[in-house]
Amino acid sequence: MLLVNIVRSRAAANEYLIADATGRAPFSPLAETDDARYAALVDLVAARSAGPAFTQRIRSLLDGPQLPAAAALAALAAEMSATDDARIRDLCAEIVAVTERSSPATRVATLLRFAISPALSGLVDPADLLAETLRLDTLPWERADREEVITRLFPVFLAKRPEIALRLLYDAVEENWDHAMALLEHGAKELVNVNIQAGF
Repeated sequence: MLLVNIVRSRAAANEYLIADATGRAPFSPLAETDDARYAALVDLVAARSAGPAFTQRIRSLLDGPQLPAAAALAALAAEMSATDDARIRDLCAEIVAVTERSSPATRVATLLRFAISPALSGLVDPADLLAETLRLDTLPWERADREEVITRLFPVFLAKRPEIALRLLYDAVEENWDHAMALLEHGAKELVNVNIQAGF
């Protein structure tokens, strides 16, 4: 039953996103679910803003393993907001503070959501996050987390700190060809923009 409710919640959220883009009324009614992540998503897209219900659901996720999901939802709320909403920034700052008590891998995965969000520029320093990421243990699952974070930070560095991006790419070519190709794939748009700005 939980899986059915999650699917219905995701469908309802998509309906509201489509309705917002097309101007038509959504077909799906609001879905009820016990999963706070999907309930928060429905609250957000239905109200088109981060209201009290959304904020309450996000705070309910801060004491468990869903901290990265809470950060992703808060970042989405910031990106959907037409203005720089102080309430959302305060919520994001609260999530950053909570990561101080989490495991290094969870902290890195959580902060990544803010570092790659254009709407939350300045909340997390990408270079500091990269340094934390590189300190993760070399256990197989943490190595996978580390590569994912580096890959998703790569476009940010291409746009803001190209010298760091080039070093990451050089190291990846030397050590892991597949990862190097993943970096280029994720940074394709930014690479094109850099070439255009340089006059190539």
